Amino acid sequence: MRKIITSSERRGISGIIFSSAWPAFLSIVCAIIVFIVPSYQTGLTNWVCIRPINWLRLIAAMYLTSFAPGYCILRISKGEYLGCLSTFLISYLLSLFFTSSLGFALLVSHLSIWKYSPLLLVSINLALAVLATLRFEKSQNCVKTISRCISFNLCDILVFLIAAGTVAGAIIINTSNSLFLFGVQNFYLNQAIAHSKDFPVGLQGNHAANYDYWFFIYVASFIRLSGFPIVNAYLSLLVFVGMPTLAFYEMTRRLTRSNIFGLIATIMMSFQGFGWIYALYLK
Repeated sequence: MRKIITSSERRGISGIIFSSAWPAFLSIVCAIIVFIVPSYQTGLTNWVCIRPINWLRLIAAMYLTSFAPGYCILRISKGEYLGCLSTFLISYLLSLFFTSSLGFALLVSHLSIWKYSPLLLVSINLALAVLATLRFEKSQNCVKTISRCISFNLCDILVFLIAAGTVAGAIIINTSNSLFLFGVQNFYLNQAIAHSKDFPVGLQGNHAANYDYWFFIYVASFIRLSGFPIVNAYLSLLVFVGMPTLAFYEMTRRLTRSNIFGLIATIMMSFQGFGWIYALYLK
């Protein structure tokens, strides 16, 4: 006897399909954008002169290097539900490690990040996305998970505003001098460019190459995949400077099991240094 599917069941099935397949779909779209949009990697370019299509490739590169790999790895592992913010933060950290690992593997194989990383990153991202889709547990619970992810309380919103303020401040400070990068930022960018060609980087003056090359490899891989003007691509990573604030809030609220104390500790950490330790002591 033929079963009649109601409209609510259709919506539930559509939600399951969307929850299951969106990483693969988004990875495919980003891969197409990366390979279709031509590279525009000059030095420093006026932001308003960069074409919208290159901005689109920049966003696709951010997704493929800074979120997609870690999120797919989490889904493949099929661990317990961590919460929306924890999933986002862990996906970001895993993606940094994953992208740096691929670049490191290329360099120790005497292959250039600048030449080989785009194809390698996109290929492995697509493979991970397909595996994550196949391993996804197809159940009605995924619809409830989506509804939990899009619900925020007042403390969450305030912390997001603090993180957004941190990002805005960093962007204003670092882009106010539109012609040059100064100090440590210039050093980091030069290190990333040097690590994109060979490993290990040779002696620089009287000093050996800096030991913390893992971050430089990530930056080099991202810049190459973005096809964006090199200095502008590096500065675009400032959108992630709010991550430590979000991570600190998530850590403290889970330790204290209180959103309010997590918010208080985050505010103290942001404006009063180690005052957050006293807030945890009061809890």
